[in-house]
Amino acid sequence: MAIEINSDNSTNKTAGRCPAPWSSTVPVDLNGEEKREAEKQKQIIYGALLNRLNGFIGSEQMGAMREVLRGSEARYMQSTITGMLDIIETMPKTYQTDRQDDPVVYLHYFKGGCDWYITELDFEAEQLQAFGKADLGMGFPELGYISIVELLECGVELDLHWPVRKLSEI
Repeated sequence: MAIEINSDNSTNKTAGRCPAPWSSTVPVDLNGEEKREAEKQKQIIYGALLNRLNGFIGSEQMGAMREVLRGSEARYMQSTITGMLDIIETMPKTYQTDRQDDPVVYLHYFKGGCDWYITELDFEAEQLQAFGKADLGMGFPELGYISIVELLECGVELDLHWPVRKLSEI
């Protein structure tokens, strides 16, 4: 027996293996143990998604996102995480926007009056640095390499609702 999690956060029991996401199943009432098991499976799935953002978000933001994944807004947060992962996995790597006049800003980090706009990620699996624009709020933004590790150590947050846009639009 498998438990399917629907888009409205309800659950279905199905015989055999999990059905394809587009197939229809009949909702059934789950007893207490089955509900706990369904919730546990859901948290494992959500946690695995969130862990893929490790290295791009700090521990405080990660903790807040984990809390949202446990609540009524879990589906919304799952969608947000999936969207961020899509952006991170497809955005340019170091030097790929070198000859572009107006590169695209894919990620935005912020804290207080400071902003960091990321156009390229490190081509290494471990994200040590990125390229983009740093604006520390004093009117003199600069292009250069930015250490994501150092940003996260300082409690900077990743803007989960950043609309991807050209650097000239900032």
